[in-house]
Amino acid sequence: MKMLFLLFCINVGAISGITGQNLTKKTKENLKDYAFCSCIIEGYKRDSINLKDASISVLYDLSGYSIDLSHRKQIDNLTATIVNEIRSLQPADYGNRKPVIYTCLQYYKGEKLRHLIKTLK
Repeated sequence: MKMLFLLFCINVGAISGITGQNLTKKTKENLKDYAFCSCIIEGYKRDSINLKDASISVLYDLSGYSIDLSHRKQIDNLTATIVNEIRSLQPADYGNRKPVIYTCLQYYKGEKLRHLIKTLK
């Protein structure tokens, strides 16, 4: 699972935006990928996944360290809100665990992230 996650994040390409201009389709896709990786890392913050997984570092390397700080902050703020809404599942089958990856995938595919990225310039 960790390798699949890393491979997914490696394939995002360069994440960069041009301030003051509309973002390209590729940049928007890359920002969505960044949000997905950020969501998983934030969702497992107490498990120190950021110390175990280098995906965010790979994203920075692939982008040439040109990730727009303003865009990152806006995405990270929405991501934190989404992660804070994740509740443990109650049925005994789930062992009161949280559906972090599932929630992050829904966030990645969802309207809230799509709307935020659409408003970024």
